[in-house]
Amino acid sequence: EKIRPLVTVLSLTGSHTLEKMLRSLYAHRDEADQFFWRLEHQEEELISRWQDEICRFREEQVSSFRTSPGFSRLIRSLTAFSQVKIAAGDKVMDSLLALLPHLEEMERAGSADQFFAAADRFLGIRFPGGKNTNWPPEILEELRTDRRTLTDLIKKEIHPFSKLAFSPDHPFGALELRFLHDLGEVFSRYCTRVDEEKTRSGGLDFTDLIRHTRRLFRTNPDVARYYRDRFEYILIDEFQDTDPAQFEIITTIIGAPSPKTRGLFIVGDPKQSIYLFRDADVTRFREAWDLITGPCAGTAIPLDVCFRSSPDVVRFVNILFSRIFRDPHRAWEFAYDPLEVCEDRRDHEGTISLMLISADSGSSEFDAVAIRIGEMVNSGIPVSVQGPRDEVNNRTFQTRPVSFGDIAILLEGRTHLGLLIHALGSRGIPYYIHKGSGFYARQEILDLISLLSVLCRPRDDIHLAGLLRSPYFGISDADLLRISRRPGQTFLEKLAHGASEDHSLLMVYTQLSGWIRKAGRVRLVPLIRSVLDESGILAVYGGMQDCAQIIANIEKFLTLVQGREEKGRYLLADLVTDLQDALIRDEDEGEAMIDDPDRNAVTIMTIHGSKGLEFPVVFVPELSGSPQMTREPILLDSSRDLMGIVLVNPEHEYERTKTPVYTILKQNLDERLLAEKKRLLYVALT
Repeated sequence: EKIRPLVTVLSLTGSHTLEKMLRSLYAHRDEADQFFWRLEHQEEELISRWQDEICRFREEQVSSFRTSPGFSRLIRSLTAFSQVKIAAGDKVMDSLLALLPHLEEMERAGSADQFFAAADRFLGIRFPGGKNTNWPPEILEELRTDRRTLTDLIKKEIHPFSKLAFSPDHPFGALELRFLHDLGEVFSRYCTRVDEEKTRSGGLDFTDLIRHTRRLFRTNPDVARYYRDRFEYILIDEFQDTDPAQFEIITTIIGAPSPKTRGLFIVGDPKQSIYLFRDADVTRFREAWDLITGPCAGTAIPLDVCFRSSPDVVRFVNILFSRIFRDPHRAWEFAYDPLEVCEDRRDHEGTISLMLISADSGSSEFDAVAIRIGEMVNSGIPVSVQGPRDEVNNRTFQTRPVSFGDIAILLEGRTHLGLLIHALGSRGIPYYIHKGSGFYARQEILDLISLLSVLCRPRDDIHLAGLLRSPYFGISDADLLRISRRPGQTFLEKLAHGASEDHSLLMVYTQLSGWIRKAGRVRLVPLIRSVLDESGILAVYGGMQDCAQIIANIEKFLTLVQGREEKGRYLLADLVTDLQDALIRDEDEGEAMIDDPDRNAVTIMTIHGSKGLEFPVVFVPELSGSPQMTREPILLDSSRDLMGIVLVNPEHEYERTKTPVYTILKQNLDERLLAEKKRLLYVALT
């Protein structure tokens, strides 16, 4: 009975999904605890709340759809077609006239249910195709296009919400309730185990620091009063990235707002709020603005001068984002305030280039970026770079030919990082991957992972093939194919057979066998260093253009391994498992830093990592891709007592199915994410 909740939850999610759920809930532990307590003690009230939220959501979606410009235009257009003079008995006109009452019903529906009923009737009317000589061809084609567009719009944008409902008596609703109860039990035990480990190690994580501070202020007003008296002024920078817990701590310290509250000073730009994945809530910026300018009778000072960009760039940004940020109608959207160029950049020249890649060009946009970078550096186009400040501490600028070190490539994510690296490397363009990503994607690190995997598990054919074709041995693909055709159960046995007839393969097999025998007999760092020395790989890397970065990355790898060894018993199998896990999870680990002021390499970094930095030349690729929306298996909104999940549904052949609450929360989160994507572009371009 003790493990029943865990078994039930695992059977409906799988271990990977359950781990993601628990990690997500743990990051919002207080809110999750509050939800599960209410589920346990106030289930009926909670269910009623869900049902109310679902009804409200459906009404909001229908209202938004009905008032959208696209829907209104199509209704007017189809209605206008009914006025075309066509001979009686025409099937197209008869079908169109049959549609009109349902169009009117959808436009004037008093409730979501009425709208969806009319939409179903509209979708149920078959519209004739084929030739029709009664209609002018161009008008008939336009009519059919508008009808098809409206049909697709209804099916895609609004009809998925027509059956949205929750009932505890429905099989899937009952399954959802049972799952949430079991998940609450599993989460409680998970937290207990984590707390025990933290107590044993005497540590706290970052979430704990915020969580315990908020709880301290909530339960001990005297503590908040102490800090209110101690700090006369509170300055908060980058306020647009404040999360709800941090905002509560701040408001608790300042106390009840009034004109006497003069010590709160916040700095921020809501257009640069790009940390939703860390729970940053840009709506708190508006709340703080209203708090300061309202009850506190404070002042708002616009920060509208851009110190990083040239006049051409600023003009482009103003034109573009005055359109992108136009007509904000959500709490997390803000109107655009134009930027001005700072005085010391008013005479600077700058350009905006839009690189369009043809779908049938045979090259990727990363290839185009690499080619363009090479052309810019080879032709020595001039750039303005900041020089030393003058005698009164004003900035000075100088113009010189562009170098690789002046260029940055900003990425939203790391999905296609390998393609970018290949495009640059194949054209001899030096690059540096900024901290926070890319370390485990470097080829020299992947080769080390292959090496250690083979030393740990000699029967690992895939990693052995990767090791043999790496710079450690340099065996060609053609030779690997010939080895694979030799007798033997494993690739190592096939290599041994080839070594009996080929002297070059004998040297490879002898060296590799020696390393395998050594593995497990010496500590990890000495083992890796001996392989590096005996293989001569460092000399090979030393002849490459990016040799300094490669060597630095290998040294960083050794430092990471040594740090793990120093914590206690840490074997080769442990290291290989951790490295494989790091690759699967795409762990955040930046490349080694090189202390070289004269380093000349293109910087690759995420847009988040570039915030506040400045480069003479910036490339922002992958702008044509569709935005990636949330795929999390669990979503929580504690303010509305909502928790949505994705479950396998036994009623639908065990397909993964979103619960109604999940649909609501995902729609809301996706709207926030889309708004943040716009702000992310703004950060990249400024």
